[in-house]
Amino acid sequence: MQFTSTNFLVAILLAAGLTSAAHTPAHPYRHRRHHARTVSSAAVSAAEALNKASAADSVPASEFEGASDLPASALAAAALKLTKSTSKYQVDQGSSTWSKIYTDWATSSNGSAIVFTSNMDIDCDGTDYECKGNSVSGDGQDETSFGKLAAYEVPWIVIPQSFQTKNKKLLPGNNIAAVICDDKIYYGIFGDTNGAGTEVIGEASWRMGQACFPNDNISGENGHGADDVTYIVFTGTAAVLPTAALTTNYITNFKTLKSMGDELMGALVKNAGISGSGSSNSTSTASGSESSSKSSKGSATSSSKSSTKTSSSKKSSTETKTSGSAKATSTGLLGDLAGGAADSDDCDDAGDATESDDC
Repeated sequence: MQFTSTNFLVAILLAAGLTSAAHTPAHPYRHRRHHARTVSSAAVSAAEALNKASAADSVPASEFEGASDLPASALAAAALKLTKSTSKYQVDQGSSTWSKIYTDWATSSNGSAIVFTSNMDIDCDGTDYECKGNSVSGDGQDETSFGKLAAYEVPWIVIPQSFQTKNKKLLPGNNIAAVICDDKIYYGIFGDTNGAGTEVIGEASWRMGQACFPNDNISGENGHGADDVTYIVFTGTAAVLPTAALTTNYITNFKTLKSMGDELMGALVKNAGISGSGSSNSTSTASGSESSSKSSKGSATSSSKSSTKTSSSKKSSTETKTSGSAKATSTGLLGDLAGGAADSDDCDDAGDATESDDC
């Protein structure tokens, strides 16, 4: 009798487990996953100890801000007029808006760079993978593509893994990157990739996001939804931040980062023939227009927060993805970002940046 009761109980438990599994849908937003997750208790403790989720506790943004005489607005506007591209990616999974990676500026020995314009999702992979937002959803990896960077401390940007894989000589990792946001320039490194599933574009670390948008309540599940951020990544080994200024977890010499950034940006401005004054209160937007009022920019940003994409499984499908029309309403962008319209051309999702044909 005891044996029969035990078997009956086991059968009930197994049936409940199978029923639960059958009704648990595969999460559609795990496109940010790029490493197998191996988390030890020591890694969790280290992440908790290193979490510094406030600008006051992190490296001041001024330590990695570009020189004030660099023409931020003119650079962002020029990036929207580029034509040479072999790769395009959606700014959000399922979005009708695509962003192309342009190679017009990847032609000089000094200041050579790829560029794209998108929104900004927040990447908390690395030691701070349990950052606010990630801890709720269980998203995040305890490593980044070229180390175990600290998202709260290191400004970095993310590039689709397929693009980096085809262009490893140009983008070996830890390349100097410049982000133009709110008419300011901030330097960081190319510190991570995203790759599993459908690849999207437009992502940076918490520290970069907080520097760009300090009033947007940046977190692992809340980024900047407007497609008005310009990403410039300098190519070649000469543009890689040296190991003397970088460890597995941290940038240890921001003076080197800033000096290299200013030098590379100066060369790019000269090579591209870009003229214009330094930072002002106007902001280049994804549609190529400029807003002379920060209040209107703030309004657009606020309305776009609900449409920001989130990495991996940060939200359910009803919370995360808004329709292309909704995003167009909030950003003033009608499915065409820097020439990257949702058209039917032959632009590869992972084109070779060394090619010069258009897509």
